[in-house]
Amino acid sequence: MTIKLLTDIYGLFVGDYLQNISYEIETDLVAAGFAVGVGSDTPDEIYSIDFTGFNAHEIETFLLEPITRVPMYSRSADRSPMVFARQKALDRFQRGTPLTYIVSGDSTRKNTFNGMDEYYGELLAKAGINLVYNATSGQRGELWADNVGLATLAQAIAATDGTGTNTILEFSFGINDLKEGRDQAYVKVELRAALDLYLAACPDASVVLVEPVPTSNSTRNAELTAIYGELADELGLPLVLTAGPMGAVYDGTVDPATDRIFYSDGTHPSQFGSMRLIHIILSAVLPAELFSVVTISNIVNVSPPEALVYEGFLDGGFWSSSTGNLSVNANWTRLSPMLVDGAATVRVLHGGNRWDAKFMDSEGVFLEGITMTSVPGEAYREIIIPDDAVEMRLNVSSQVGYDPGADTITAEYVIIETVPPTMAVINMDTLVRLKVV
Repeated sequence: MTIKLLTDIYGLFVGDYLQNISYEIETDLVAAGFAVGVGSDTPDEIYSIDFTGFNAHEIETFLLEPITRVPMYSRSADRSPMVFARQKALDRFQRGTPLTYIVSGDSTRKNTFNGMDEYYGELLAKAGINLVYNATSGQRGELWADNVGLATLAQAIAATDGTGTNTILEFSFGINDLKEGRDQAYVKVELRAALDLYLAACPDASVVLVEPVPTSNSTRNAELTAIYGELADELGLPLVLTAGPMGAVYDGTVDPATDRIFYSDGTHPSQFGSMRLIHIILSAVLPAELFSVVTISNIVNVSPPEALVYEGFLDGGFWSSSTGNLSVNANWTRLSPMLVDGAATVRVLHGGNRWDAKFMDSEGVFLEGITMTSVPGEAYREIIIPDDAVEMRLNVSSQVGYDPGADTITAEYVIIETVPPTMAVINMDTLVRLKVV
């Protein structure tokens, strides 16, 4: 007996979007999988998925939802693609069992001015899903796997429940890996190694790959898209296709004088670009039954950037202009290092006759310094953080004419007044399926 299902499927197949694909499932082959027939009754057997332990009705239920990527390769009996991540989310929601959703990535997932972690948490909480943010500015997949930095593999494993039965991990690294001058083959190997390490520790977790967002570097964009397609194929993992819909609203250039809606600079989605990205991802990962639960508000509010945090003044030394590290000098006062995001604008309030800013990357390597001589009566100076910087170190001169005890230097992100776009504009030309209320 053959069950033929006609469903509306959105997915990538040889570069084209297909709809109304016929699925033929032979009941005596349920344990082995199913075949996909495209445009005919002859199935193309290279597309298969392991449905061991599921009956025909359960399979039909899975297939009646759109999926992100038509090729649903099965890595092994315990590794399943997007439909199983969706089923996991739905099952835990219906049973009231907490589900953990881990977001692992770089500054395109977590920075001080896009509010992405708060918005992710707001949406997932509606379905009782616990969000764990495992992302930080400047992070590379290689460093994540080596447990170096503020977002690491060890943290992701610790946040996973046991073997991962109640966990979905979203994985999106690579922009910073290729920035370091490594070639495409090297970066693919390091990202594959990172994924293998997590899957070995958490074999029952559902891992979802998400294409890195496009940046101003078109060559790097193409390389990352190819890498993620190959990783999805080799590991049998689902892949959310974001490069296309995010690239549709980003032309690769940034004009600081132009109000760019979706990107803050040449790499980072803005608050509204981040909202668009989250809508695309959750529309792919969540089951259709949760689209009316994880709803999107039609009222868009502008999120202020996070505050810069430093522990206070450190007397008797300064951050070196050549290394960014400590040098002893009684005429200077310095602030403790503070975490920053590349390309953000920072306003420094000061009272000295000279002050310096030093910038370090994710591995503590000095990038560059800015030396400023104060203009009489000047209250502040605005500076743009270098793209790859994750830490800023400030000095203030204590020379004649400056009383360090009478003034407090501060640094804060500049809040740019922005008129928020409508939700229809944020979601334009995408397959966002979350309900707008």
